[in-house]
Amino acid sequence: MHFLKKLTVRNFRCLRQETSIDLHQSTYLVGANNSGKTAFLAALRCFFDTNAFKPSDLNKTEFAAKQKDFNTTDITVEFDTTVVEGKARKKRMMANYGESFSVRKTITYREASKTVSVEYTNNGKRFQFFDGLDKDVQDVLNAVVISYIHPQEGSDLLTKAQEKFKQRLFHNWGRHVAISDQLKELQKQWGELRKTANTYLSAALTENLHRFWPGSSTVIDLPESIEEIVAVSDISFRSSPSLPEVTLTSQGTGAQSIVLYQTHYLLDSDRSLHRGFYVPIWLLEEPESFLHGDITVKLGNLLASTEWLGSIQMIVSTHSPIVLACSRQNPDITSWAVLDEHKLQKQLVVSEVTDKDIEMVAKLMGDSNFEAYFAASQVGSLLFIEDKRPLTKQKFEEAGLNVSKAFDGTSEAKKYVDVFRTVEGFAAKKAVVLLDNDKGTKEFGPLMTNSTKVKEQDGFTLYRVGSAAFILLMPKSFAAEDLFEEFEETLEDCIGKIFDSNYDLRPKVILALTRAAGTARRVVGEVNNMDDAKRHLRNEQDVKDIFWGKVKSANYQIAADKVTAIKALIEAAQ
Repeated sequence: MHFLKKLTVRNFRCLRQETSIDLHQSTYLVGANNSGKTAFLAALRCFFDTNAFKPSDLNKTEFAAKQKDFNTTDITVEFDTTVVEGKARKKRMMANYGESFSVRKTITYREASKTVSVEYTNNGKRFQFFDGLDKDVQDVLNAVVISYIHPQEGSDLLTKAQEKFKQRLFHNWGRHVAISDQLKELQKQWGELRKTANTYLSAALTENLHRFWPGSSTVIDLPESIEEIVAVSDISFRSSPSLPEVTLTSQGTGAQSIVLYQTHYLLDSDRSLHRGFYVPIWLLEEPESFLHGDITVKLGNLLASTEWLGSIQMIVSTHSPIVLACSRQNPDITSWAVLDEHKLQKQLVVSEVTDKDIEMVAKLMGDSNFEAYFAASQVGSLLFIEDKRPLTKQKFEEAGLNVSKAFDGTSEAKKYVDVFRTVEGFAAKKAVVLLDNDKGTKEFGPLMTNSTKVKEQDGFTLYRVGSAAFILLMPKSFAAEDLFEEFEETLEDCIGKIFDSNYDLRPKVILALTRAAGTARRVVGEVNNMDDAKRHLRNEQDVKDIFWGKVKSANYQIAADKVTAIKALIEAAQ
């Protein structure tokens, strides 16, 4: 799907040694400041546009060392031949290069003459000019259209958008006979007006200049083509029907960025403006700049959407854990390139990211909430449980309840709930957190009130805590073990091994119940019957460990009535 497969850079900005990153349909560059993110974007831009190269792009340390090739930059791009369009051309290129081919661009800066020269290498051969390359290679390289998009360059983005709109205007107008005739008539009228205007303006300026140079003369030449004088003066918008219309040139940079991203997507994805093979590439520099968290989520979702990635290959540098988390929408065609100290530390296809990878990236980005952002950005509805035990998650899934993540206690659950409530909109879905009701619910007390209650069923209660965030509270004193009918039997069996029939402590207990027996010694005066014993011992870890051992060996399943209630309340979370 992606045309650009790999980028290799040497002696360019902070990338002194040869460094490579794989390119996917969407590639996110992640790292601290000066880790190499911007250098890769700038290098790719220079590969397709020599005018973007500056002598200062050479690595300063390498240039000062004056060793071999100190004044040359090498930028190599690997392309996917299978993506090439044009049946005959694709057949020739597959025969000549196989499924991929590479082109190296060598840029040499000559300090004495202050000049830059360029050479290309392809298929083992070196060429002093672009025109020396295989004609097919020239054509497919020319098919690539680079858009460098930086939110801090809003005025430049607006200028580019205005020019693209103008191109689209004349291209699409030309398709309609009636409008085409009107354009011809307008061109004719402009030609006549131009002659008069040239004479009038030239004479007026000459007359004024005669005050300084009596014998001088000037000639003003207005554009001949109507296309050269038509322009999109500005782009304006209103954020709601009740608010006034404002122009982007008068609006803050945050609004500028969002509208201009949309504008450039509209124009760059329009293949009607391009004949033949066309490959738009976006180089995005910190798109989250100036944006509030909720707007960042929406932009992140757009950049990772199937619609946008179906039209444009993107390379994105970001410091935003929210933007990075949104990349999970299309995990198979998206990768993270983790950079540190000008080197590629690790490259990950998002579909293969592990918990350790997430922890590593969270630490790198300095945001412990990244795990929550990443979990929230999964496609579809989300169910979270408050039990880290893998077997618990397995039993939920055997019951037809797909678990997105299992929390390690109420503290982690609280962190995720807070994220779901404060940064909404990762996707159009709901997030349901299933909480034990045995302890720790006091952390969520302010969220679980009569006003937030949605529905109750069989002791379970559903609360809405955000626009798409819900807490599903188990019945009173319930933990995960209570979802199984067999737990009461196991609990009573354990109690029988700690207490005798008179609810006095037995002199000896099995090793597996040592901790539970310690609790029993502290509360023995409060235990007069089975219910008292259950109340004090049902949450003991020894009892739970024995029970989960039986769950595994005897293949216990969550009780059907509990599954029905949970599913019904999840369905009610709308």
